[in-house]
This record gives sequence, structure tokens and C-alpha cells, in this order.
Amino acid sequence: MKNGQFLTQTLTHRSNYIVDGLIASNRLNLWASPPGEGKSIVAGALGYSVAYGAPFLNMPVDCGNVMFIDSENRYDILKSRAIKIKNGLAIDGYKMKGKVDFQHYSGFLLDNNSTWPAIEAEIKAIEPSLIILDHLACFHHQNEDREDKMKIVTDAIEKVMTIKDSSVLVLHHFNKLDIGSFFKRLRGSSALYAKSDAACEVRTLSVNQGRLEKVGLIPQPRKDITSAPIRVRIDEGKDDEGEDWLKLVYDGTYKPLDDPRTDDLAHKLYHVFLGPNAEQLTVKAVLAIVERYAPDPEVRAGLRLLEHGKGLITSERKGLGGGFHYTLTPNTTGHKYMECPWCNKRYLC
Repeated sequence: MKNGQFLTQTLTHRSNYIVDGLIASNRLNLWASPPGEGKSIVAGALGYSVAYGAPFLNMPVDCGNVMFIDSENRYDILKSRAIKIKNGLAIDGYKMKGKVDFQHYSGFLLDNNSTWPAIEAEIKAIEPSLIILDHLACFHHQNEDREDKMKIVTDAIEKVMTIKDSSVLVLHHFNKLDIGSFFKRLRGSSALYAKSDAACEVRTLSVNQGRLEKVGLIPQPRKDITSAPIRVRIDEGKDDEGEDWLKLVYDGTYKPLDDPRTDDLAHKLYHVFLGPNAEQLTVKAVLAIVERYAPDPEVRAGLRLLEHGKGLITSERKGLGGGFHYTLTPNTTGHKYMECPWCNKRYLC
């Protein structure tokens, strides 16, 4: 600090992480999204990576015991998913090093002390380094819009953490509007976000016949260095013995927009232009294709973004005072395909 030395020092210390840069040790961690975006499946794979000591999406993992407290998903779905994830890790040569404990529809409530004994005893027995709560609204009866009520919940989460110095990962939902920044879209008051040391948005990037193919993990700016958004590929298959397996694979980084609705719409619009019958499209033609999920102003904004913001499409005016026709920006890479920058799907030119 003396003589200005503080200004020239390099910050070398980083907080300890269970998953480097993503899940902080002995801290409250928050993942949020609208329902059905892939939080549970990603959190499940994360938990087993910690128990197996296997890298999670190419990130180093601090091996330990894991406890899932789930009141969101059906038990048969959880069991089937867990078996697939374990089979995927076994194929890659990993073996279970830590313990995994499931508490399904346990009746545990953060704001009701009478429901604590069984969970507290289990935490003391297995000493989890990571506890995953899926999802928050199932574990309390407080008004999430009131800060004083949510403080009761966050204080209880901190109490859970201190039983055996565990990290807690809370899965939470966004509000119905889903507009604006991560902070603005969180359901309820700011108390939960203020208490968290690491936060992340989970976003669907690609779905095929109802099955998630790719999701995005978008770490939010916090007190430490924030890593780049990660694209995650969800692979499934059968091993030599016919057993199902599931793996989450690092699929590179990407640059989502700040406004998730505009980002999602621009992604969908780009796939319209990548379609097999798409040559030149007018605004009217695009509207006819996407009328179920986007009104005229949003489509026009999305087209402007694709053209001027990302350079993915090009417009041409047909005749004096005529309408604009849009086409894909010509491929200058020499490849015989066009690639979506969101989900990496490839289409032949």
C-alpha cells in the first residue's frame, strides 16, 4: 500500500473452487433459468463429476462427496439419468471416488426447523463437499418477492453450509417476463443473488425431437474473474453391452446477447435462413414462418441484429421503393457448409 505499491501489485490469489471458476468452495452458488432449460441435467452431470473426480467440461474438479436434495423431478427420471451419467463416466475410464446421496421429496424445508433432523443427520454422515438443491421454491414457504422473507431462506442455506463446510448449489427459476439482465430476471427479491459467490445462467441452445442437444452456461460477473460462456453438447448412446450412457461435452465458447429473448429469437431466425428452401426472404415471409412465437417488431429487430450486429444475413432492396429481400451472407471461408454460431449446427451451402 505504501508509496503506491498497491497499484502495481498483481492479483494472484483466487477463491477456492470445487469446479475451477464455476462452483466456489464453501460458498452459495446459484444457477437460474426458465423451467426446462437444462439446469437439472447439467447439475446432475456436475455432481457425478465431483464424486468421480472427473473434469467437468474440461475444468478441473476437486473430488468429494455429493448430496442431491431434489423435490422437482420424478424419481424414475433421476435414477435413469444417474445410471446414464455413471455409464458415461465409466466409458471414459473414471471410477467412483466419493459418495453420492439422493434425498428425493424429503419434505425438507429451509424455513421449518422440524423438517431438519433427517437431512442434518445425513449431511453429518456423508460430509458432502457439494449439496445441490433442485429447485429453491420447493424448499420454503416464504414470499420470494420480499427481501426480509428471502433473508430467512438465505440464512437457512448458510446454516446448511456450516454443518459440514459444504458448498450449496441452488437451482432457481427466472420470472415469467424473462426480460433484461440475469439479476432482473431472477424470480423474487435480490437477497439470494446478493448472497451468492458464483452465479450462472443455463440456456437451451439446441433441441432435436424434444431432446436437449446443446445448452449454454453463462457465468455471471461476480467478485472473482468471470469465465466465458460455455457451449455444452449433450451426447447419448449405448455401450457394447447395450447400456445407455450420457455425457456432457465441452463444445467451445460463444457470445450470447445481454437480452436473452432477442438472443433466442435471432438464433431461431438464423435457422430460418439456414433452412433447405430458404433463398431470398422478405419480412412478410419470415413473419409467416415464425408467427407463433414472434410479432412483427421483434422480427424486424432480430433481422437488423442478424444483418448489422452479426453480419450473418444481407439485405437487398428490389426496385425503387420496393421491399427488402434477405439472404445468407456469402460464405467466404471456403467450407461447403454454413455453421450456426449459437449451436454449431452445420448446413450445406
